[in-house]
Amino acid sequence: MSGSDIRIVVLGGDGTVMWVVEEMISHRIDFSACPIGIVPFGTGNDLSHVLGWGIAAPKTLLGENLVELKRLIVDWIDATISDFDIWDIDVEVNENRGAIVKVRSDEGRVLKRALSRFQGPTEVPILHYHRKMSNYLSIGIDARIGFGFDKKRTRSTICNKCVYGWEGFKKLFTRTVPINEAVHSVEVGFIGDPPLPPEGQIKLEKNESKFQVEVNQENQKLVSLFSTAAQRGAGENALQGSPVCLIGLNINSYGSGTDPWGTSRGKVAVLGPDGRPKEDVWGSQSFNDGKLEFVCYNNPVRLAMERMIKGQASRLGQGGGPFAVKFRDLDINGPPMRTYLNIDGEFFQLIAPKSITISLAKEIPGGKIKVLRKKPASR
Repeated sequence: MSGSDIRIVVLGGDGTVMWVVEEMISHRIDFSACPIGIVPFGTGNDLSHVLGWGIAAPKTLLGENLVELKRLIVDWIDATISDFDIWDIDVEVNENRGAIVKVRSDEGRVLKRALSRFQGPTEVPILHYHRKMSNYLSIGIDARIGFGFDKKRTRSTICNKCVYGWEGFKKLFTRTVPINEAVHSVEVGFIGDPPLPPEGQIKLEKNESKFQVEVNQENQKLVSLFSTAAQRGAGENALQGSPVCLIGLNINSYGSGTDPWGTSRGKVAVLGPDGRPKEDVWGSQSFNDGKLEFVCYNNPVRLAMERMIKGQASRLGQGGGPFAVKFRDLDINGPPMRTYLNIDGEFFQLIAPKSITISLAKEIPGGKIKVLRKKPASR
């Protein structure tokens, strides 16, 4: 069997697809020889939606005399093979009181537990967390809704959608730390001038992050995509308003089918150094262009209305990364700040977060896998 004859078909949700990708990496399977297709059996199914395989599970998978399965097999064989970007996500929390919390099921009980590992006989908290991303990353109220959903998740897709809706309704009446109070800035590295010192001669200056050093070693310079208004320095772009969530998008489908980037053209929530709104000069979205698009929602109602009235989001920027989301400094005299993180429908509570770094996956050649895109039905 030649490489072009191989197809991997995943029956599940977006998280199942990423589990397959991780397994392929660990077993050193050639992504260029094994394009991945999907039969959507998850809750959101945004990746399946973008690739043309639908946003809901098929009513019949096999059919009489396997007619439906045969039809799917023909679709998989005839599908277009496309590149697809995969991103590395690295989360870091402060050593002092920091934690990365996830909802876990333990003997029938649903518990919130900080991620941890054993260092000899001692269990210690995980302060650095790494995973892959295919679809999107978000910080704020939408991730908090998902975190609450995880506590009541069921085995029924229909019931899960109802639970998700109820959690969203409850969060309308609960304060979540807005982005301008949680995030200090979002920075992106670009290749270009000015010339930098040779590798090995770069010194860690005061307030300089590990991200800055790593970018400098790749002969890149840092540009602030935006900083929060209260923290912005001279010459920096500023985040406008008090958004309730920040989203970095790799695909043009979010929250089961909405398109925040595509429907928000001309709406920009970033002010330039002169205090005027930045011009929307960014391009269209593609899942294989090596870029991410950033948007925000100004309040929970706009986030909820996106399904019915398109264009509720505001644009923040577009770029190829690597990106660094830097959080505000820890207040040693007060309670640690808590925010929420969503990576492809996996939800976390971050206590005293420090930074999130986003870059194309280093373990995958070019940061790209191969996927199957369903061909449109001929008329």
